[in-house]
Amino acid sequence: MLQSSRIPPELIQAIFAWLDPLKVYQYRRICRRIWTSLTDRYFATQNLAHSIPHNIKESTVSNKPDKLDLFWLKAPPFFQEAFADAKLRPLTALVWRQTSSTALKYPLPPAIGRLCNLQSLSLVDTGLCGLFPRWTLSGIHWKESLPPTLGRLKKL
Repeated sequence: MLQSSRIPPELIQAIFAWLDPLKVYQYRRICRRIWTSLTDRYFATQNLAHSIPHNIKESTVSNKPDKLDLFWLKAPPFFQEAFADAKLRPLTALVWRQTSSTALKYPLPPAIGRLCNLQSLSLVDTGLCGLFPRWTLSGIHWKESLPPTLGRLKKL
C-alpha cells in the first residue's frame, strides 16, 4: 500500500485537478497532505483549466450566474482569485439578477477587483452584500459626477 506521505504534492494536484471544482474541496478532509495540496492557487488554476469550457472563456457578458459562479462567491480566497482570472477577467459586462434559484446571500468577493476589463456591473437584487474593495473602483472613470444621494461613496 502506498502511503500518502510518499506521493508528491504535484501528483496529488494533477489527479484531483480533473474533478469537478464543486466537489473537489470535500476531499480536503481525507488527510493533511491532501488538504495542503488542494488549498493553493496553483491547484485552483489547474482545476479550473479542466472545468471551464473554452467557449465560455471567450464570452464578454455574463447574464446569469451558473453553479460555478455561485461557488465562487463562497469559495476560499485562493479559489476566488483563480476563478476571477480564469473565467471572469475577459468580461466587459457582469449583469446578475436574483431569480428564485439564485438567492445570493454572500459577501462580494474581493477578487472582483481582478475584473480589469469590466465596463458594466449590475448586481440588481442579488442579495450580495458588503463593500467594494477601495482599489476595485480606483480605475473607473465616471461619465458624470456621483449623485449626492450616494453620500460618502463620492470619496471612493
